[in-house]
Amino acid sequence: MIEAWKDGVRIVPVSMVNKASEVAVYRVSTTDAVRNNAINWAKSKVGLPYDYKWLTYVGGKEIEGSSYYCSELIWAAYLKAGGPDIDQNPGWSWRYGYSVAPQELADDSDTYLVARAS
Repeated sequence: MIEAWKDGVRIVPVSMVNKASEVAVYRVSTTDAVRNNAINWAKSKVGLPYDYKWLTYVGGKEIEGSSYYCSELIWAAYLKAGGPDIDQNPGWSWRYGYSVAPQELADDSDTYLVARAS
């Protein structure tokens, strides 16, 4: 898995989810080509620092940034790959500011639940 974590963008084994108390797996409704391009783009960001600006109410998201937070990385990867905008509330929202939250990815009409475990 490719993720943005407090130590930056990294690749971790899928088995890491075994340590989580709750896990949900979502898939983006798109082509295999877009999905593969999104993966390759996200891989190219490995080593970049974590983006803490989501902690501010205004927040923010960038496709080509110098740092990424968790859901921003996934959102940006699919947009850069020519896929759908998976931010349920693109632009400003009172709840998330200009950021893209994990819940917005899950709630977007271009994503669907594959599996859930708790």
